[in-house]
Amino acid sequence: MAPTEVSRSAMFSSAERSVNTPRLRVLTYNIHSCIGTDRRYEPARVLEVIQAADADIVALQEVDSSLEVFDGVDQLEYFARETGMHAVMGPTLRRHYGAYGNAFLSRFPLSDVDERDLTYRRFEPRGLISARIYWRGMWLRLVNTHLGLKAWERRFQVDRVLEYLQEYGTDTSVQATLAMGDFNEWFPWSRNTRRLARHLGAVSMPKTFPSRWPRLSLDRIYIHPAPAHFMIRTLEHASVRVASDHLPVVAEVELPNRLFTSAAFLEGARGAKE
Repeated sequence: MAPTEVSRSAMFSSAERSVNTPRLRVLTYNIHSCIGTDRRYEPARVLEVIQAADADIVALQEVDSSLEVFDGVDQLEYFARETGMHAVMGPTLRRHYGAYGNAFLSRFPLSDVDERDLTYRRFEPRGLISARIYWRGMWLRLVNTHLGLKAWERRFQVDRVLEYLQEYGTDTSVQATLAMGDFNEWFPWSRNTRRLARHLGAVSMPKTFPSRWPRLSLDRIYIHPAPAHFMIRTLEHASVRVASDHLPVVAEVELPNRLFTSAAFLEGARGAKE
């Protein structure tokens, strides 16, 4: 599959959008515990970015529920309350005073929520959170992850992610899978990136890190099977360069009015592991 076009302009003009074609907007964002590049803790800036994206699905990484926004309200509760979205947390660190990890916000109810431990040996705990949404007559599986800093650590974690996708590739009720998050892969030609591409499709991603002078494409959104249209960009907003050390990535997906089959999905997962 040819690399996906990356655009910093508007996702689609109204003329380009078919009235008969469902569209889904997805955001992935490493929020760095709401500590900005100016070292200030300001969850309100992250909220501004989330609201500006106007996404149907939001995948967050480095959510820290031990840091309250105000009395008794943690970060994810704050985002959920202010956006009116459904929320679910997938902790990678659990402490008596709170949890830290990945999370989803969704306009649609989240079902079949699942978590997997991706931690490699004694390295920093890593994980995967998954859920399903029912959208316009289709079940979609969402996967949100944050991989490790070392290449050999990520090889182990990509193995676990592909095993997970293969396991759920047998679920014929799911028509498409969206995998997103901070993959921490510096180079598009890395072994891990190529393995993910064989399964989820080769996609070009905008540079997201560091947010002030982005050089690396760490944050990505994949969808399988390939949609009719898939446009990706970093979000342009006054707060994005300072709210976190990562830029948010937004994708707008046009899914055809047909049911996907999972046979190719399962075969792709097997091939990607070889």
